[in-house]
Amino acid sequence: MLFGEKDVLKTLQLLPGVKSVAEGNSGLSVRGGGTDQNLILLDEAPVYNASHLLGFFSTFNSDAIKDVTLYKGNMPAQYGEGFLR
Repeated sequence: MLFGEKDVLKTLQLLPGVKSVAEGNSGLSVRGGGTDQNLILLDEAPVYNASHLLGFFSTFNSDAIKDVTLYKGNMPAQYGEGFLR
């Protein structure tokens, strides 16, 4: 919590295999990947910039979010373009 507000991305940083990019920033590094390798969806629409005000405040309203799913390994094929062509 930053300034008393709940933050979904900061909560995800507490999980094993997920770390923050910089102190006080909302960027995520999942299992050694880069921040540009994350797919963040909000109501099935991609979110390209998930930080607000230099990463100090979350883009997401935690009171309005019902469910959060994090895939740290293989993700379902419906989210990717398919690597085997």
